[in-house]
Amino acid sequence: MRRIEHSVLIEATPEAAYDYATEPANWCHWYTGTVGLDGKTGVPLAGGDTFTEYVKSFGVQGTLRWNTVESARPRRFVIETTSVDMPLIRRARLRITYLFDPLQNPAARHTRMVRILEYEFNGIAHLLDRVYLHCHLTHKASFALMKLQELMRNGASDGSSTQSASDVPPRARSTAALRVAHAAIFVILIVLFLPIFIATAVARAVYLRVVRGKASDVLKVGAVPFRAGHFYVAQMVFNKPFEPSRLREIFSEMIQEAGIAPEKAQVVFEPEVPRSLPASGALEADHYVGKRTNWTCGNEVKSLVLWLRVFGGNLGEPTVLQAGLPVSSWDGTSCFNFMKELASRCHGGPRSDVFQAKKLTLRPASARILDQSSFLTFLLRLPFNVALNTRSFLWNWVVAARVLGGPGIRPEVVLLNFDQADSARLQVGLNIRGVKPYAAFAFAAVDAYNAALGRNPHCIVQQSSLQTRHYGPELERNLVGDWLIGPVQRIPKDQYTLEDAQRGYERLVHDLDTLGKDVRNAFEAKAYGLTTEAGLFEALPTYGLDARTWDSIFFNNYGVRSVFPEAGCISWNWLAPFKLAFNTINLNERTCISLASYVLGHETLQTVRDRVEATLRGFMALGG
Repeated sequence: MRRIEHSVLIEATPEAAYDYATEPANWCHWYTGTVGLDGKTGVPLAGGDTFTEYVKSFGVQGTLRWNTVESARPRRFVIETTSVDMPLIRRARLRITYLFDPLQNPAARHTRMVRILEYEFNGIAHLLDRVYLHCHLTHKASFALMKLQELMRNGASDGSSTQSASDVPPRARSTAALRVAHAAIFVILIVLFLPIFIATAVARAVYLRVVRGKASDVLKVGAVPFRAGHFYVAQMVFNKPFEPSRLREIFSEMIQEAGIAPEKAQVVFEPEVPRSLPASGALEADHYVGKRTNWTCGNEVKSLVLWLRVFGGNLGEPTVLQAGLPVSSWDGTSCFNFMKELASRCHGGPRSDVFQAKKLTLRPASARILDQSSFLTFLLRLPFNVALNTRSFLWNWVVAARVLGGPGIRPEVVLLNFDQADSARLQVGLNIRGVKPYAAFAFAAVDAYNAALGRNPHCIVQQSSLQTRHYGPELERNLVGDWLIGPVQRIPKDQYTLEDAQRGYERLVHDLDTLGKDVRNAFEAKAYGLTTEAGLFEALPTYGLDARTWDSIFFNNYGVRSVFPEAGCISWNWLAPFKLAFNTINLNERTCISLASYVLGHETLQTVRDRVEATLRGFMALGG
């Protein structure tokens, strides 16, 4: 039998979650497709109870008759079909299992619910399952659990919610006509743009090789000129306010040190007072200020290189800094380093000379290894890689377009920020499992991607800095510049385990130290690309590496970082919205995670976030 498994965190005790989920009368409120019920449906079911479910899918109605196989309140519930009366799947067998596990922290009143669907189709349905039905059932179950989570969070037992129970996730609304439209438009775009992209990529690579030289010559120094209107957007939260005149003074001072013209940078103090600090765990990007993702300012910042918005709060309450930092010149770590230095100086911390990028050059020994790769081989691979990246890029934008039934194309972001206690438990749990945080986050990201989208990502695009390893002189990693590359970790189509993630992390560290093949390929692809802009070069269809960023996870792990304690910094979140960005940092002993996307839509992104939280809280449970 095929198997589809999802999990979600329910804001209720196991008993309450069990009672609500195992009462079939409630299914109409949270499971799309259930349109009616007969039999014993108004109470939680006991072993041996039977009932009939009337369903509707793709405009086709059917009847499922269920028998309760196991009812062990409040931990386990199992039902199986005794008959299925529905076109195409009349001989199907279905089995649904619910598992309810309380978190280790009783005060949290959270329960991890697991839903497992096992099924067996025959005939035409068996063939359709391989190409579509499995994916459809996966999305349907994912949305249902998200709906159940919302109902329990709002304390609704009558099905009241901001959406009707008949709502379906954007990806489930696809019809045959839409699929034909997707395919037709995609083919037209491929025919129009692929030759242009290939010609542009090849011409640019040849030009750079002839004019600039080898890859090590192109990326010899981690400093490039500033460009206006291109931003790395981030949100930094503190539990104490900034003194406005002091912040303006330090901001101007650092802008001058960075070599940015004063008219190209601005700091604005906003009148809105941030909302209160959240509980540990999932939260929305607009929890503190604004509506939805208000981290970008619009047309008024297009002429700027760097901007800062300050939302001041009282002592002990949030003060929020939203920043647009020069992604064309600084990689993500460098953007964090700028804000870290700004906060430190404003609160009387030690000063560091962070603007030394032009002093660092690629070490000769490292350059020799990086230049071992054959440019001719790169050039021969380039058209094929551009074709793969173009296919990934165009298809995702087509199916995401709102006019074609998608969720719309716009940057969406959700957050998952843990307090110090949860972060400490997470670390203990990972120590018990014998894995590094990087591996745990990579595993959680791939698992959530699969749960929400019904398939594994093509790869993990691993954002990595070469500064401390291969540029000299050797300096601390608190500098501001661009030493970013993106080696890829291939993900198997069938299964990706925690052990696979740990091996992937170990391989990445080894390749970064020794400049292994994956690192050399990534370095070369950046050097000979259309741009070296840190937030863009891997996302372009013309990228010379088979990253397929629009079918992959764009992964950042800054590791353990700190901001001057007197500044009172409690979180750092940032955007990298391609197909799915997973950005994480352990800042002042707090784990902060941002998930972002241009094409998945807000609801799907929430589903991914909640699945990640369930996985990480599972590790926390090991830590007591």
